[in-house]
Amino acid sequence: MEMEAGAAQYKQWPGGQKTVHAGIGWIEPFGRSEYVAGRGYPEQAKFPKPSYFNEEFKSLYDDSPDLFCIYMLKDGNIYAYDGVIGTLEPANDDDGKLDYLINVIVGGTGAYEGATGMLLGKTPGRGKSTEVGDGVKLPVSILKLMSGYIRIPIKK
Repeated sequence: MEMEAGAAQYKQWPGGQKTVHAGIGWIEPFGRSEYVAGRGYPEQAKFPKPSYFNEEFKSLYDDSPDLFCIYMLKDGNIYAYDGVIGTLEPANDDDGKLDYLINVIVGGTGAYEGATGMLLGKTPGRGKSTEVGDGVKLPVSILKLMSGYIRIPIKK
């Protein structure tokens, strides 16, 4: 998965309590995708956070996983929980940072109904943070670069 997010890509998702970031890019082998990540989306109610993210996990990785992602493809959506598991290169003089994160795939719609999987990656960001609304500040550009698997059940 290769996505670009940041202040220039930001948009609020309808019905969500808070969108933290949004972007565009590719999910191989499925194709072009747009995505939003936030909290309180109506879609999130149907896909609860896996018990994998228990208190022990949260004690190791501060506020993770905290965001619900909607990856929108031409033939359906993929849903995932997203969380930062390490900020190994914090921002210097507000000029970006490098986070490491996990996405746990919990379902989908259309061609991706029943999807599961796990992606691990990093999000290098650059540029001065910009206020995009609702108290959210983002660098100019963030790359979301992730590897792993997304399992799609075979439909009979």
